[in-house]
Amino acid sequence: MLIARRLYVYFIAAVSLGMVAIGLSNLLGLAFMRISEAVGTSVRTQSPESVRREVSLYAALLIVALPIWLFHWWLAERAVHRPGSDGEAERTSALRALYLTLVMAAPLTSVIASAVELLRWFFNTLFSATATSGDTYEHGMSIAVFLVSSAVIAYHASVRRRDTRAGPLEDEAAWLPRLYLYAVAFIGAMFLLFGVADLLRVLDDALFGTRAVVSAGRWWADPLSSAAARSLVGLGFWGLCWSLSLRTLTRADWLGVSERRSALRWFYVYVVVFISVLFTLRGVSLSLDMVLRWILDVPRLANREGWTRAILEPLVVAIPFAGFWIYHRLVVVGMTPEEASAPLAASLRRVYTYLVALVGLAFTGVGLAWVLGILIDLLFGGTRTVSVSSLFWRDDVARFGSFALVGAAAWLWQWSSAEQRLAEHAAAERGAMTRRIYLYATLAASLVAILVSLAIVIYRVISAVLGVSHGPNMASALSPALGIAIVAGALFAYPLNVLRRDLAQREEAGVEAHMVSLVLVAPADADIDATVARLRAQLPEGYRLDRTSSARQRTALPPILRGAPDDDPKTPVVGVP
Repeated sequence: MLIARRLYVYFIAAVSLGMVAIGLSNLLGLAFMRISEAVGTSVRTQSPESVRREVSLYAALLIVALPIWLFHWWLAERAVHRPGSDGEAERTSALRALYLTLVMAAPLTSVIASAVELLRWFFNTLFSATATSGDTYEHGMSIAVFLVSSAVIAYHASVRRRDTRAGPLEDEAAWLPRLYLYAVAFIGAMFLLFGVADLLRVLDDALFGTRAVVSAGRWWADPLSSAAARSLVGLGFWGLCWSLSLRTLTRADWLGVSERRSALRWFYVYVVVFISVLFTLRGVSLSLDMVLRWILDVPRLANREGWTRAILEPLVVAIPFAGFWIYHRLVVVGMTPEEASAPLAASLRRVYTYLVALVGLAFTGVGLAWVLGILIDLLFGGTRTVSVSSLFWRDDVARFGSFALVGAAAWLWQWSSAEQRLAEHAAAERGAMTRRIYLYATLAASLVAILVSLAIVIYRVISAVLGVSHGPNMASALSPALGIAIVAGALFAYPLNVLRRDLAQREEAGVEAHMVSLVLVAPADADIDATVARLRAQLPEGYRLDRTSSARQRTALPPILRGAPDDDPKTPVVGVP
């Protein structure tokens, strides 16, 4: 099938399928509405004329669009089942992969929203919270949307599995559906994490008493129902997608090899790790904030029960994020022996280490800069601390001091791990791209902070010289910027020193890349990618295997390896630097 014709077929199939889904969902919703009216459970009714008008509209959509979709989908499927290279080209085409991905992605929002609404309705009914349970008509529409959207996703997922079982897929045909898989896993993980966090907040309110004024006896019913619904939906989507990924990893065929080498999988893992680390550190810092307020005698809470709640609640809410952090850390470090021997494993663990260290350093820098600014203001009699109540600046010291302490602990933990790895594998660690990215990112962020803060300082000084009034005295005008500049200067100096040390020691060690050209001669039907992957897995630390396959390199081969002119021109040449 030509590209233009393929584009036409899949475009019309996608548009007509959308019309079919809309028409069928609304017709089912109207049917559920009539049933609810008949049994007397609906609080909303429509006039017969309005119902007939809607039935006419959505039936017309279905009658027109369904034959068009069936015909164009038949054309696409007929092309896939053609014998020989024509059918293979259709099965592995990027346009087919794009179509399958889009028609599974488009109804996903509807499936998630309707599933959450239906579960929330179920739990509210279970808890007898009828005042917040909503309209039966709306729930009938949610059921219809859920059924139709789920059917669309399930059918096209089965088509994708069939295409996968038929043989290897490459490029867009392989990574587009994988992108969909991990995008759904990420969405499910976020629903799960924040849903469980809200469940724990409801539990906290139940134990210590709600802080809001409520009139209903079962104040907890609606927030508990909503949180439980989001948690279950998130668990379902994340569990389904992640278990599919884990099962794929254990496969011995091309799909398992492709999954183990997938960058998308590790990108997903590290995005989840970043969010989990961020909210875990935030929860711990908020708890430590309350401890420091209590130590600094910032009396915002009247009794011991209030302090206990304020200290424990952020820790409790951070539990799901900490659990995800621990689990995905185990995913990174708990590889199989085959994977652990590969250089990729060291790179993945290195990314985890520097990612967490970067988050911890950000918390530390923000916290230290603000606390130092307050101390400078206090030392030089600025209005930020002298003319206001001491509770004001002590509150800030507690809040940002907790940021600094928690961030420093996370940074020291991961940086010590990086330094230990440096001591064990000095050459590989100093030459790692991840380490250089971390160091240069820290330098760049620190330098930007220095430039901005120094510009503010100079601006304040020149304004004072020219007699421009800015309200507070000079100490208060300069203290925030000075705090940022001093901390940013320290954060700039340390990684700069580390980077200079790394470069100097690499030069002293005389690290060079020795390239040895090897030739891999394989049968015409051999799986070159799998063979090269196995060879890379056996390389020692510091070695790299680059594939430089090209027919033009055959002229550089010895005559015995060149073969006859009519030999397979795709024999790969593999260089080992």
